[in-house]
Amino acid sequence: MSVRVSLFFVLLVLLAACAAPPAQVDRPPAPHRVLAYNCEPVDPVAAFYADHVRLFLPGDNLRLPQQTSASGARYGDGRTTFWTKGESAILESRAAGRLNCRVDSMRSIWEAARLRGIHFRAVGNEPGWYLEIGPEQSLLNLDYGQREIPFATPSAENDVIPGSTSYRATIDDRPLTILLEPRRCNDTMIERSYETTVTVSYGDEIYRGCGQTLH
Repeated sequence: MSVRVSLFFVLLVLLAACAAPPAQVDRPPAPHRVLAYNCEPVDPVAAFYADHVRLFLPGDNLRLPQQTSASGARYGDGRTTFWTKGESAILESRAAGRLNCRVDSMRSIWEAARLRGIHFRAVGNEPGWYLEIGPEQSLLNLDYGQREIPFATPSAENDVIPGSTSYRATIDDRPLTILLEPRRCNDTMIERSYETTVTVSYGDEIYRGCGQTLH
């Protein structure tokens, strides 16, 4: 093979390499389920993956691989065991001993939002609605889930009310204003208290509720 032909093939290889798409960056998979448990005095949050559970404890973060179990799902690393079955679980460790746990459905929703990177979450009633403010994208869910309104997160502004924060955007030609006031707010339907009073105005609709910073 002549030198000219060899150089031609080398050039083809280099061009193919330049045209190849960049390698994809591996991202950790998202958990398929997040549950918060009441165990007293330790209340863990469990993020379940295909073959392990990530267990968030006060001051600790454990990765427990799945183990063989005759019933339910059992996870452990030789020092800590977490065994779930339905809405209950057993947490065993040298530090905590043996604790019986139950799923806290309401707290699970908030912890799942936290693990998704949501910065602030708010809820309201009659009709049911919720708001999630993320670093780049946010979501307003209205009328018991009948309407979902995603929007790019606007910049936070200092409101005229001292200590309050507001967000303003325009969605489908309708103004959206979110006001966060640092006043204690009580959700009487579930008897829970939150740190922030929230008012959402969307067009001519006004929604009032309670919220909490997650990060």
